[in-house]
Amino acid sequence: MGTMGQVIADEAGAKAILDDWQMRYSEWDAAVKIETSPERKKELLSSPPDSISVARDLWKQVHKDLKKNYALPAVVWFLEHPEALEKAYPKEGQAKKIIIACLDALEKELLLVKGAGKSAWALSQTQDLRCRAILETMKDCNQHTEDQGLAALGLCLMMKEQGGMKQDSRSVMMARGQLLKDAIVKAIDASFGPVTVQDVVKEEIYELNNLSIGTTAPKVELPNTTQQLVSLPTGKSPVLLIFWDPNNVEAMKFLEKMMNARAQMPQLSVMPISYASAEKTSETLLNLGTSISSLVDNKGKAFKDFRVTMTPYVYLLDNKGTVLMRGVPDMLFDTRLSELLKQYAQVAEKQQAKSDNKAMTSPAPIKQKLPKPAVQTKPAPASGNMSAPPLRPLSF
Repeated sequence: MGTMGQVIADEAGAKAILDDWQMRYSEWDAAVKIETSPERKKELLSSPPDSISVARDLWKQVHKDLKKNYALPAVVWFLEHPEALEKAYPKEGQAKKIIIACLDALEKELLLVKGAGKSAWALSQTQDLRCRAILETMKDCNQHTEDQGLAALGLCLMMKEQGGMKQDSRSVMMARGQLLKDAIVKAIDASFGPVTVQDVVKEEIYELNNLSIGTTAPKVELPNTTQQLVSLPTGKSPVLLIFWDPNNVEAMKFLEKMMNARAQMPQLSVMPISYASAEKTSETLLNLGTSISSLVDNKGKAFKDFRVTMTPYVYLLDNKGTVLMRGVPDMLFDTRLSELLKQYAQVAEKQQAKSDNKAMTSPAPIKQKLPKPAVQTKPAPASGNMSAPPLRPLSF
């Protein structure tokens, strides 16, 4: 009886702690969203609800019963707040042991319990193979529809390439599309960590349809440093968009490198897009010793449209705006760029040859056989004005 009472007390205590956390976090989040003053919003963001004390109190309540069903919400909370655990238990390796204990409980005891899908967001934030295996098993074996959908969305996010130049494999894209479909059908109204499934799905579909290799990128229309409005693509040649920030050293180094390499790639247009003001951008370009202009996106519209969250970031578009390459420049960037430009030139040559051949082999116009005019024995009498009718203007 005493043991049962202790379990009930632990369960009630854990629930009370999580309910209180959820209430405080919701109030703070709502205040941040509605605050219009930048200074006040900055102040709110710098002082979120205390999660360190929650980590300590919650662990005291559930650590003995971590594998029991009532502990599932606590397991999810710990997986979502590893930083709080590290601060609550700063002793080396202690926080990591708690995370591993939570993964053990989830994998061995709680995977098929209703609500296990709530862990999908936390699991998707890593590329750990164990987390991926847990999501795959949850998607295939958990009998609860919403949990299946949340696991599918978590797997979709884990399949996204992280950093470097994107490959956008067709098979991977198709697999991600199917996982998104499962999430829409099974869990569209659910929450996914700090956001909603609806918002995540909307964002993923936007990227698949507008930013992946082979899709048509958003149009770019921005002023340059001399206040001239520039629209891209121009329809003339491929263009390399370089998203950069004058305050980022790596971005400046990459931009300088590409400026120096322009002479070796005459068929390529290079167009930097800066997140800073026109004055700061012009000053930085002047210091780099380059005469090239940069587009100015100090309001962040192009950065948002192309989902650029770090610099430098590049998009290679063909003359029609189709994405040929994208990502954070890495050691393979130069080779990949050279290969794509060579392929593009070969395709353009074939299309031109095909067009020229079609023009040369097009059939001659059919000549109509006109009836011969009747022979007149006498010339017709002249009447009225005999001058030639006015010439019709030629139309091309």
